[in-house]
Amino acid sequence: VYNLEKILSIYPNAKIIHIIRDGRAVLSSNLKTNKLMIEKNQKPIFPEDEYISYYYWKNAIKFTKKLQKNNNYLEISYRNLLLNPEKKLKQICKLINIDFNKKMLKFSTINKKTNLVPKNRKYYHKNTFEKIKKKKIYAWKNELELNKRHRFELIANKYLKKKIIK
Repeated sequence: VYNLEKILSIYPNAKIIHIIRDGRAVLSSNLKTNKLMIEKNQKPIFPEDEYISYYYWKNAIKFTKKLQKNNNYLEISYRNLLLNPEKKLKQICKLINIDFNKKMLKFSTINKKTNLVPKNRKYYHKNTFEKIKKKKIYAWKNELELNKRHRFELIANKYLKKKIIK
């Protein structure tokens, strides 16, 4: 997101698809990914602190606000993508000017066969090998420590209501 201005200065007609996820889910996912990276003797890359995580999440959303009037920009909530994958994929296809194909909904099967995810990244992209699970929308409720969740909700309450419920 933070490189979009540079990308658009080089490719002014680039199509931007911005998938917005609940900030609590982002924090939860980042914490899990960091843990996996540590287990693989890699340096964690995501903020562990809920305040810093909120800051990045909110600013990424705010940063793209000026693109919302751009015809080459599409904003989709992660929640709606999981609840209505065909409808959302059709919107994406329309933006990038390609025909929708039902096979697109079988991404996990295709990914297993074609190794789209590099071997060294499979451990934190493992969900791309599975079918869409609607229950993943709220997985953070069970995965995120209660104290981190409450602190994030305290500082992000206004933004969570505004951006995620849609």
